[in-house]
Amino acid sequence: LINCDITCSTISKVVGCLSNIATDSTITNCFSSGKINASTGSSLTALAAEYTSGGLVGFSNNSSFINCYSLTENILNYEKTPFANMGGLVGLSENSHYDCCYNVGVVVANKPVNNESSANNIYLGDLVGFINDGNTFVSCYELQNTVYPIGNTNESIAGTESLHENE
Repeated sequence: LINCDITCSTISKVVGCLSNIATDSTITNCFSSGKINASTGSSLTALAAEYTSGGLVGFSNNSSFINCYSLTENILNYEKTPFANMGGLVGLSENSHYDCCYNVGVVVANKPVNNESSANNIYLGDLVGFINDGNTFVSCYELQNTVYPIGNTNESIAGTESLHENE
């Protein structure tokens, strides 16, 4: 997908340029570029928003990604503290496999100046926003932006590598 353009204001959404949800899927030789723009504005209820987004797929379960990459900007602007999983490739991943995949798109969550909201429940990953058990990575990399390759851990994950732009 070239020049994907998704804009949403959300309480509970799963968003991806290629697919919102991938279950028992094999995704091969795919890429995306463009922008995902989301906001959790002040008009929302007191409940925290639940938001998951990925440059390719929002939520992946028991799926394989082979030779895939993303150039997509994944941006969340929030006023109320959301629960968010945002990744360059996939937002939330369970029991999935990644082989020769990469991301060079930006993943960012912005809050307004002088806002009391916290980022405690926001997981940003250059490859995947949040992983549960059973995920494997082989020869995957991300352009070293301001977040970790996997959002819910700052530990190194076997099979992933952070590179600088000149690499």
